[in-house]
Amino acid sequence: MGLFDKLKGFNETNTEAAKRLYDKATSEYKAKNYYSAVRLYEMAWDKDPDVGTFFNLSCCYYFEWGTSKDEKRCYELTRHAAIKDHPAAMNNLSFFLNTGYGCQEDRVEGRKWLERAANKNDVRACHTLAHNLHTEAKDDPKLLDRCHKLITWCATENFQDSQAKVNEWFGPIKEDEWNGMTTVDMYNRGCDWMNGTNGFTKNLPLAMRCFEAAAERNHAAAYCNKGWCLEQEGKYALANEAYLKGANLGNAAAMANLAQNLHNGTGWPKDDTAARHYLIMAQEAGSERATTMLAQFFAEPKEEPQPAYDEEYDEDAYSDQPSTYDMDEEDDELDFEEMTHEEKVEFMTTNMNMCVSMDFCHYEYDVPFLAEVLIEAEEYELARKLLRTCLSVCESSDEKNHIDEVRFLLAWVYYLDYDGNEENNAPYYRLRLAYELIMLLGENPILHGQQNQNLADFYDTCYRYGDDYDLHNMSCYHISTWYGHQAYKFYSKAAADYGYYYSMQQQGRYLMKEPAVVPSNYQKAEQLLTEAAKNIQVLALYLLGDLYYHSKYGRRNVEKAKECYINFINEEYCYDRYPYEYGQACHNAASILIDYDGSKEALQQARSILSEGRSHRWCFGAVDRLYGRMLCEGLGGERDVAEGRRLIAEACDDEEGEVHFWTKL
Repeated sequence: MGLFDKLKGFNETNTEAAKRLYDKATSEYKAKNYYSAVRLYEMAWDKDPDVGTFFNLSCCYYFEWGTSKDEKRCYELTRHAAIKDHPAAMNNLSFFLNTGYGCQEDRVEGRKWLERAANKNDVRACHTLAHNLHTEAKDDPKLLDRCHKLITWCATENFQDSQAKVNEWFGPIKEDEWNGMTTVDMYNRGCDWMNGTNGFTKNLPLAMRCFEAAAERNHAAAYCNKGWCLEQEGKYALANEAYLKGANLGNAAAMANLAQNLHNGTGWPKDDTAARHYLIMAQEAGSERATTMLAQFFAEPKEEPQPAYDEEYDEDAYSDQPSTYDMDEEDDELDFEEMTHEEKVEFMTTNMNMCVSMDFCHYEYDVPFLAEVLIEAEEYELARKLLRTCLSVCESSDEKNHIDEVRFLLAWVYYLDYDGNEENNAPYYRLRLAYELIMLLGENPILHGQQNQNLADFYDTCYRYGDDYDLHNMSCYHISTWYGHQAYKFYSKAAADYGYYYSMQQQGRYLMKEPAVVPSNYQKAEQLLTEAAKNIQVLALYLLGDLYYHSKYGRRNVEKAKECYINFINEEYCYDRYPYEYGQACHNAASILIDYDGSKEALQQARSILSEGRSHRWCFGAVDRLYGRMLCEGLGGERDVAEGRRLIAEACDDEEGEVHFWTKL
C-alpha cells in the first residue's frame, strides 16, 4: 500500500470504509474464499450495517461456509437483508419465522414475508405460496385463482415439480375434490370464475375445470358454458361438440349457439339444414333469441327438416361423412399441378376431412406444403383460408399428429401479414393472433425443418420487443427471458437437427450477447459464427468482428476484427438490413485503421469507410464524431476543422467538452 492509499484510509468515513470492505468481501465470496469473506463482511458490518444487504454473510452462517453455524446471527442478517428489499432473503426469513430458526416462531409474520418475496417474483417463494394456497383453497375456492397464476409462472421457470403440479392441481376435477358440493354448486362456481362474480377473479381455465366436472354429471348448461369457453380459445370444433351435447340435453342456449356456428360454417362445415333444426328446437324451448335468429338467417321459414345429427353424437360418423366436393370421374382427370392457387385452396378446403384423414400423404392433399407455397408467394389471405379450415377439422378429429404444425403455420401467416385487413385500428392485431396460437403449442411442439427456425424467430421478436407489443397485457404472458430461452432452444434445434446456418448465427449471437438467457460461451459462439459466416450469413461477420474487437470476449485480434467488419460493410444492402450494426462496424473498422495501423493507405481507407457510412440514412453519432476527428486532424485527406467541429458538436451530448478540445487546433 502506497502513502496515498494510507492517507486515503485515514480520511475515510465509516461508511466509505464499510463500502470498501463490503466490496472486497463480495469479491472473496464469489471466489469461494469464505473464511476471508466472513471476516471482511463482519468488519464492514461493525462500521456501517446499512452499507449492503449482507445476504451472502447470512448464507455463510447457514451453510457453515468459512465459519461455524450461528442460527441467531443468521436470522439477524437475513432479516436485515429482507428489510433491504432482497427477495431471496424475504423467502428465507419466512422459513425461519415459520420454523423458529434463530428466532421466536411467528407464522403470521412468516406469511407476510413470504407474500412480499412472492410479490418480488422470487421463484421459491412463489412455489411455496402456491402450495399453501392450494391447501387453503379447500375452504376458500377463490384462492385457487392466485394459486393457478403462481404455480403456472413457476412452471415457466422450470422450477422443481411446478409443471407436474399444474397438471395435477388444474386438470379435471376428481370426485374427492367435490367435498360434498352438488352439481349445481360446481356449475355456479364455474360461472363465478367465468364472469368474475361473487368475489372471484375472472379465470377461464378454472371456469372450464368446473364446467367439465359438472358436465360429467350431465349438467346441460355446463356443456353450453364449456363450449363458450372453448370458443374464447379459438377451439371452435370442440366448442361445437360441447354445444351439441348441451343441446341434446335440452339447453336452449347451446342449441342457438350451435345453430349460429353451423349457419356461419364456424368450427364445422356450413349446414343450414341442421342450423334451422336446432333453432326451431331452441324456439320451442322458449328462446326469444332463436326466434330472432330464425327470422335473420331464414327469411322464409319452412317445415322443420329432419335433424342432421342423432341425439347420441358419434364423432367418428361425423368425421367420415362424404365430402361435399363432387369427386366424379371428371374430377379424377383434373391435373392438380395445373390448378391455380385459388383452385387448389378451394379443392382442399372442400375436401379437408379427407386431407386430414389421409395424413396429408398425397400431393393434392398436402395442406402444409401448399400453405408453405402460399406463404412464400405472400398470398396470405388464401393461406389463412386454407389453414383456418384445416385447423378446425384437426381440432375436431381424433388424429392430432399435425395440429401443432397447422397452428404454427397459421400463426406464421398472421405474424408475416402485417398489412392484413382485419382490425386495422388495433395495434399489433396480427402479432397478437399469432401469439395466442403459438402459446397453444406447448414447450416442445411437433414441427419440421425450417418451422423450428421460424418459431425461434417469433420467440426472439417477443424477447426483444415484448414491451413494444404490450405482451404483458395478454393471457399466457411470460417474463422476457422465457421467450429468449425458447428462441435459443429452437435455434439450437434447427442448427443441430437441420444444419441451418442462419440458426447457427442466431445461436452464436445469444451465446455472445444474452447472458441473462443462456450462459456465455465465446468459444462455441466463435465456432458457430465462423461456420455461419462461411455460408453467407451476413450478421455473423459483424458478430465475429465484435468477438475479436472487444477484449471482454477474450479473443482480441484487431486484424481479424478489421477483416470481419470490412467484409460485413461490403455486403450488399447490409446498411438497410442491419442499420445499427452497419454504423457500428464502420466506426470500429475505421478506429482500427486509424489507431492500430496509421499508414497513409489505412487512413485513406478509414476516411472512405466513414464517408460511405455517413451517406446512408442510418448513420449514427459515433460515425460522425470519428469522421469529424479525421477532418479536424486532416487524417486521410484534406483538413477541415470547421466542418469537423460541426460534426462532433452534433454527435456529442456535451458540446462544451470534446468540441472545445478541437478549437485548439
